[in-house]
Formats: sequence, structure tokens, C-alpha cells
Amino acid sequence: LKMNVRASQKETYIFSGLVRCGSCGAALSAQTTRRKDANGKIYKYHCYRCQAHYSGPGRCSCSNGKVLYELTLEKYLLSQIRPDIEKVVLDYEIGAAAAADNSARIAATEKKISRLKDLYLNEIISIEEYRADREKLEADLAGLHNTPPAPDFSALRAVLSVNIEEIYTGMDNAEKRRFWRGILKQITFREDRSIVLSY
Repeated sequence: LKMNVRASQKETYIFSGLVRCGSCGAALSAQTTRRKDANGKIYKYHCYRCQAHYSGPGRCSCSNGKVLYELTLEKYLLSQIRPDIEKVVLDYEIGAAAAADNSARIAATEKKISRLKDLYLNEIISIEEYRADREKLEADLAGLHNTPPAPDFSALRAVLSVNIEEIYTGMDNAEKRRFWRGILKQITFREDRSIVLSY
């Protein structure tokens, strides 16, 4: 088979802009690969590669010369998406449960601040001691209250509630493109061909 690789703006690439190089961090360039067999029949495939390795003034400035085919990535994602989402949601729920335990520490710190005021009013500690200790306790309290907002897992949970593999086969490339962008923040493709997903 003879192979010709070219960039195309007329194609709808499912993962363009989502896939990053694991070596230099650049967005992988979406390309169309055409293969011709001995009978002259042409087969067309979409793929992604790091442009910093292949062309331009910075040619070979990146060591990642691996090519990631779109079909390969789709198969990998469909095999990984359900267990990955279940793990992401479970890890957050475990973390949220641990954060909820802060309520007891918050109540204890607030009580210390109240007692500290009593010590000052009863002239057991000086104004300087009161201010220093209160500042420390208020900083501790702020840290306990400073929990990040809960992420929106609605799109991820929706995937778990349906037979996504069956639905996916009926999508065109534009729909597949929207689907993955609604779930994934980034796909990292490394030199050892491993793939890392960020949700």
C-alpha cells in the first residue's frame, strides 16, 4: 500500500483541537491519510500527529513522531469511557464525603474564637495576644470554608444511563465531535502510544 498524508480543511475531524502531544503539549494536527492498494482502490483515514515533529521551521523540535488514527482513538474511548466516568464520579463523591467531615472542625474553630473573646474580656490575655490568636483561627476557618464548587457531572452521568456504544454508531462525524467535546477536556497522546483522558 502506498500512503499519502495531507492536511484538509474540508474534512470533519472528530477530535481536532482536543488531542495534545504528550511531549511538547502542542495540539496535534488533524490530517487525512490516503492509501492505495495494488488495484488502485483508495482508502481514506483520519489521523493526528505532532506538526512540530514533521514540518515547519521547528521540524523535529518535538520527539513525538507517532501517528494516532481516528478509528483507533474512537475504539479506545468507547472501551474506556464508562469505567473512566464511573471512577471520576466515585472519586469526587469520596472526596466530597471527606470534605463534609470539615463541619465538625469548623464548629470547633468557631467555638475557639468565641472562647478567645471571653479570655480577652476577662483580661486573661492581652489585646495583642487576642488579635494574633484570632487572626490565626480566622485563617484556619477560611481554609475550612474554602471548598471548591461541585463540578457539573450531568453530561457524564447521562453517558452512564444509556447504551452509548449503540447510539454512537448512528452519529455522523459532526455529532461525534460535539459528543466528545461535551465530555472531554483534553486527550493527551504520548510517545509510547498511551492515551491520557481529562474530563
